[in-house]
Amino acid sequence: GEIDWLKTYGGLDIDQAYAIVRSETWPEYFVVGASHSSNFDVETNLQMSNMWCLKVNEIGGKMDSWVYGGSKHDWAYSAAACRNGNYLFAGYTNSEDIDGTTRRQNGDGWVGRLDRGAGRVIWQRIYSGKLEDYFVKVIEDPDGKVVLCGNFESEKKGKQFWFLKLTADGKKIYERIFGDKMDEYATSIAPTADGGYVMTGYSKYINLSNRYIKGGEDFWVFRLNGRGDVIWTNTFGGRDNERGVDIIEYRPNVYYAL
Repeated sequence: GEIDWLKTYGGLDIDQAYAIVRSETWPEYFVVGASHSSNFDVETNLQMSNMWCLKVNEIGGKMDSWVYGGSKHDWAYSAAACRNGNYLFAGYTNSEDIDGTTRRQNGDGWVGRLDRGAGRVIWQRIYSGKLEDYFVKVIEDPDGKVVLCGNFESEKKGKQFWFLKLTADGKKIYERIFGDKMDEYATSIAPTADGGYVMTGYSKYINLSNRYIKGGEDFWVFRLNGRGDVIWTNTFGGRDNERGVDIIEYRPNVYYAL
């Protein structure tokens, strides 16, 4: 538990890291987040907040720094290290001029793949509905598919769990939306040994007649098969607020969530 090294990175304005992953093939870490800066470690001419990616070696030395985005607010909430050495990112964009994408309405879910050597965008896609939607977690499946969870907003049901599976080059295979009449927020997803997924987050139900509701915000877990169908779902908590923020499969049919 002793600190081996401690580093800070950024510019003169606000810089935030939301996720870090270790490379599958190289001795390096990849950090993603958002930056309002345009100096020091953040070299960009873009305005507003932008997605900022930082690559550091195993002792924290900065290797590369890249900025992506458009004319409005853009940021990444999640990253994944790919088996071929590249990286995936996922998050949110409010820009109308992201290269190679079509702007939807309000905020949109933004996902892409980056070349780890030069920081080149291999592909990027925007997925969204009519209201504000965003991704909070991206993973690469054992078969190379891209899996995302996030939050999808509808006019009738508010925020809901959002699950997407994409091809390796970002084309949608299918999506699933889970939720009821109040707000539900997905926070993380992990693959399972049988080819399915386990997903966590929290709900804001207030109707205690529903058998899933404990009260306040409830810690919610979904178990999905490889087609994104629900195998089971459950909530945990008490009368006040509990939030699930991350989850892993420890061994088949045993999961750790926090």
